[in-house]
Amino acid sequence: RANLVQNSGFVEMLAGDPVAAEREYRWGYERLAEIGEKSFLSTVAADLADALYVQGRLDEAERFTKISEEAAAPDDVASQSRLRSVRAKVLAQRGQLGDAVELAREAVRLGSSDVNDGARLRLNLGEVLSLAGCREEAIKAVEEAITLFEDKGNIVSAASAHKVLKELGGTSD
Repeated sequence: RANLVQNSGFVEMLAGDPVAAEREYRWGYERLAEIGEKSFLSTVAADLADALYVQGRLDEAERFTKISEEAAAPDDVASQSRLRSVRAKVLAQRGQLGDAVELAREAVRLGSSDVNDGARLRLNLGEVLSLAGCREEAIKAVEEAITLFEDKGNIVSAASAHKVLKELGGTSD
């Protein structure tokens, strides 16, 4: 049951409510930590980090990326890519742009078998590239995210990504 917060937290993030998402992810994280489970905990911790990041709580977001990293198996692509993606955004917000871009690109390279994850990784790369002043590359990353979201039928995330694209000065339908 604690692992199912990946779904409920994702829905809350889709709804634009990172506080509710944090509540879901934190509940699951605490239950998984109580029983000593690490496989699901690593992914839930990375998702919790993202909900915290969206709220501007950079230190806490970074702390949960470290918890995720410590718990994640080297071949746990979902956790490894998500934690890098969130950590990249934290580093970019702190002005550590070179490291942030490298980490965000690594997250995309690691990839994910889940189309939504792959799209979010690209959207996050776009954010990091934008903060680094790489507008054209950011636009390309966001366009790739939109294509993936639309291919998956995730119209909510696609619409949000279209807004990001428009803010970057790219064209949007």
